[in-house]
Amino acid sequence: MEHWYGRKQQTKRVTEKKLSRVQRLINIKIAKAYITVSNEALCIITGVTPIHIKIKEKAEHYKIVKGNRHNNLQTDHDKPPKQWLHPADRTVATASDNTQEEVTPINIYTDGSKSEQGVGAGIAIIIPGTPTVKLMYRMDTSCTNNQAEAFAILKALEYMQTNQANEEDKEVTVHTDSRTTLDSLNYANKHTYLTEEIRQKAHEMKIRE
Repeated sequence: MEHWYGRKQQTKRVTEKKLSRVQRLINIKIAKAYITVSNEALCIITGVTPIHIKIKEKAEHYKIVKGNRHNNLQTDHDKPPKQWLHPADRTVATASDNTQEEVTPINIYTDGSKSEQGVGAGIAIIIPGTPTVKLMYRMDTSCTNNQAEAFAILKALEYMQTNQANEEDKEVTVHTDSRTTLDSLNYANKHTYLTEEIRQKAHEMKIRE
């Protein structure tokens, strides 16, 4: 048994090294760097997750989704077609270079992060004449940084649905620095739980106007 386990671990290390070499070549092309630069440095420069970390992340996510453990966890998973929002009802997510611009009375600022300490999402809701509302959430460690960004937006919309008492202040602007999340919301073939829930909440708030 020990001999079999040792061979398995050795095969795993060899495979990871092969994949890392491939990723390094791709990173060199992206960063236009010298071939002597390490893959770790290249990943930082290009913003690409190291392949061995990505493999562990995907494997853990698969175990959660496959075992239906996501029902009690704050992690993302695919939604069945019958739960998708109709394309005609989707609100278009737009990006602006001026992140300081306030276009509505209520402005929400969201952020998500992943580090060695864990995965979390933060929200700041600014409503004129009232104290700033600050919300923080800790997520499952299998979640990615982009999922944390999307989760923050979803929780912000849920908060506004529950606590928006002043009917005169219906318009809300959500500010996020996650271009990936905005692209996912506008991508017709993206149907994860977080993406569809954000679409649904935005639609529900829109029809209330």
